[in-house]
Amino acid sequence: MKLCLINNYYGAHARGGAESVVYQIAKAAKTAGHQVLIISGGMAEVRQRKPEGYWLTLETPWLFNRGRYQKLIAHLFGKTTARRLAEELKIYQPDLVISNNVYGLGLAVLSAPWRAGFKQYHILHDTQLLHPSGLVYAGHEALIDNVPAQVFRFLARRHTKGITRVISPSDWLLAWHRQRGLFTNINGAVLPNPKPLNDIKRPENKLPWKLLFVGQLEKHKGVEVLLKAWSILSADKNWDCRLVIVGSGTLEAEVQAAANKDKHLIYRGHLEASEVYMIMQDSHLLIMPSIVWENAPLVLSEAAAVGLPAIGSDLGGIAEIISNPSRLFVPNQAEDLVLAIFRILKNYDWSEPKAPRPFSNLDYLEALFK
Repeated sequence: MKLCLINNYYGAHARGGAESVVYQIAKAAKTAGHQVLIISGGMAEVRQRKPEGYWLTLETPWLFNRGRYQKLIAHLFGKTTARRLAEELKIYQPDLVISNNVYGLGLAVLSAPWRAGFKQYHILHDTQLLHPSGLVYAGHEALIDNVPAQVFRFLARRHTKGITRVISPSDWLLAWHRQRGLFTNINGAVLPNPKPLNDIKRPENKLPWKLLFVGQLEKHKGVEVLLKAWSILSADKNWDCRLVIVGSGTLEAEVQAAANKDKHLIYRGHLEASEVYMIMQDSHLLIMPSIVWENAPLVLSEAAAVGLPAIGSDLGGIAEIISNPSRLFVPNQAEDLVLAIFRILKNYDWSEPKAPRPFSNLDYLEALFK
């Protein structure tokens, strides 16, 4: 089979979970003997071979600056990029196109494959087809149904109506789309994100407690809430804790400044996946303090794969993955986050956790092709 995967970012430009899922699909498809073409945005049009397939970047320089409105305008239209994509698809002639995040590439990119006559699946990763910003903040859910959002969804419906199948990692996200008129007559499936297959290894039964955050250093990921919670927690001398923060983003300077003032807060910057797994295996608790409605954060699946307990905001797909109410906290509430940390540490289970059922990238690929 000739497979084409489309995502706004990839490779060195990867920013989040969507890029990791695309990589896992490409890697599994290559292992299974399929031909793979990955198409993403880039500063210039570049073609290169990678172990998981052939990678083509289309020239979309606006993706890589901080101009939010320039990205939004490109997202609403993007006809030039869509035409260029269609040209490449007609040359490659894929048996299946799988679109993913297209924010900044343009809504027209979503319809380019099926309008050109190719079978197309779409994988949902977040709410970017429901609202122009792609972010729905806790406490501001009404904005998702205001007039601009409804106009935006009218355009999104026009560009998604020819898609054959839609895949979501959470029931919640698929339901949110269908409740608002997207993918209503399209075959849908809920597939958990592929989990890496790692040996479970827990830290030694000794202090200090090691808390971990892995993700983009952005406001919507709850980084400011995390720093506030840490200031409360670190002031309590009854607890010997360390906080390790892994990631990069616009709040990097704030995180670095906090780390400079507190030797118990360690900022590691952006790390490769193998390094993140090593840190996870030496940590006691993963914290997911997002203040926007999330789909199914990949970092939670990665933590589960190494037996690392996690707590998270009680929002959307996070609550589906972290089903234990005691491990959920009120979003954007630093005090409630601290209480959730205390609940886990006071009753910490040092026993070897039961390994989750493996759902590898090959399992995911098999389910995807059914």
